[in-house]
Amino acid sequence: MRLPRRWDIPAPIPVDWMMRDLASAKITVREREDGRLEQTIEHAVLPGMTPAMMLWWLAQLEHPLEWNGRTVLAYRLWHPRDHIYFKVLGTFGPGCRFHVVEAFGGQRRFLMNWVFDVPKLDATGFRLEIRRLGRPVARIDESYEPVDGGLRYVVRMLVGGTGRVIGPLSRLIRRTKADTLHAWLRHNVEEVGNLPHVVPRLFAAR
Repeated sequence: MRLPRRWDIPAPIPVDWMMRDLASAKITVREREDGRLEQTIEHAVLPGMTPAMMLWWLAQLEHPLEWNGRTVLAYRLWHPRDHIYFKVLGTFGPGCRFHVVEAFGGQRRFLMNWVFDVPKLDATGFRLEIRRLGRPVARIDESYEPVDGGLRYVVRMLVGGTGRVIGPLSRLIRRTKADTLHAWLRHNVEEVGNLPHVVPRLFAAR
């Protein structure tokens, strides 16, 4: 498949639910002693979700699925407005990579086209890393566990590096991307909150 040089932002997929807002989650933002920015989102419980469903869902993201009489990329259902493209590079599992294209808020100024290393991927969660000069400069840990009523889901993003070269450079980049980092918070609250509306239904029909 030949990828486009310039990604278009598709029209949102119509859905019949309201996406969660920031007030639905517990969010903490702090600068760690090593200079990295840490953003943590403790989501409200996801009703009807299980770890087995999450692992199954992650394996489907690059595939087309039937939804309300139309065929759509599964990844787009995770966030019907912001998500654009998803591809697993390598064999699905720890050590693969994810090619992700999305636009926070459906806005071109927040269009992200990244290839993440995936060192962890199992029934407890997954980790995404962006590396520069052999060091991670961004890391997103998404972890989940069963609780009464559904799934507890926590996301922790670390932005910045700690090396003599990459550390000061990543702090400079972080300051210029403050709006993007804030837009990611809203995007993540929305996409995780969408899961109970999509995954249990598809999982039952698999």
